[in-house]
Amino acid sequence: ALAILHRMQMDYTVALARFEESLTIYREQRDQKGVAQILGNLGTIQDDQGNSAAAATFYEESLSLYRQLNNKGGIALMLSYLGGAAQAQGDLARARELLEEGLMLHRELGVQYRIAWDLLVLGNIISLQGDLVQAETLGEESMLHARELGDRDQIAWTYNFQGRLALRWGDNLRAQALFQESLSLFREIDDKLGEATTLQDLGETAFQQGELVFARSQLEESLSLLKKRQYNPGIARTLCKLGSVAYAQNDTAAGRMLFTECLPLFTELNNKAGMLEALNALAFAMRSHDLSFAVSLWGAIQTLRDRLGIFLIPREKTPHEEQLNQVRSTLGEDAYTIAWNTGRAQTWEQTADYALEKLGETAR
Repeated sequence: ALAILHRMQMDYTVALARFEESLTIYREQRDQKGVAQILGNLGTIQDDQGNSAAAATFYEESLSLYRQLNNKGGIALMLSYLGGAAQAQGDLARARELLEEGLMLHRELGVQYRIAWDLLVLGNIISLQGDLVQAETLGEESMLHARELGDRDQIAWTYNFQGRLALRWGDNLRAQALFQESLSLFREIDDKLGEATTLQDLGETAFQQGELVFARSQLEESLSLLKKRQYNPGIARTLCKLGSVAYAQNDTAAGRMLFTECLPLFTELNNKAGMLEALNALAFAMRSHDLSFAVSLWGAIQTLRDRLGIFLIPREKTPHEEQLNQVRSTLGEDAYTIAWNTGRAQTWEQTADYALEKLGETAR
């Protein structure tokens, strides 16, 4: 109980120590269910800080024990947690498989709040795989469960998810309205992570609409909350978006600094999906500064997309291909091919290092 309290207060060092004390006691008592529960809690502390690989190690050990005990509730929960961790690491196929198995068990057990959450996470994975229609269906079902439960936190996260889908469809006004609904609820229930995430999404919406000053204010507020929350994936994502805004405002020094700060964070977290987003934002920013560099980044991004199974929907793919054709015409076929193949041949870690090196060169 003390460990859970400290975790809620984001005092992770003390929470970790208390959970480890509990784990020692349960192991001494040979209480396998207690051990499994604490291992799951240790995983959530790692997840809270964005350390998905470390979290997955604890979840796997917990899952193994729950399977030995034939504890379906524990099995379902760890499958869901492992699915979330796999998504963060960019293994969407495995994430989907784990979430679908966890959801099936939660349906069988009738655990409605877990069904609602599984549907939302599964919907996010499927949206990354390019099927926004199915993702919307899952989001709608998640909202039905959340409303039946009167779970305002789940309702807020579902509004956020639906806003992100609307943004990908290009319906910025609907996205903005959904994000505002989400933000109001998160503030009412004092969910700082939800508030920070939604401010970030409002910033992205404003950026896409060319409202750069408002975008920057929303992102800076988000970053402040995320730093207090010590949530590194969110910090990295917001730094990246602030970098895009800075470049759009012709503040290249700030843009370089922000991307130089966010890229190593994604590498450290092994967050491939986040790195993909950051590299794409950097390539977009580099169009006006270094076309060859931008093309190399787009080549590397395509390699990473293929590897992760993250696909553009037609609305996104058509303008992207038009942009590449325009750049090919400007650079010339030979220069374009060399730059593209350079990126295609790189691992995502090599691309991050290459990007940091190029950003360093432009600073000198």
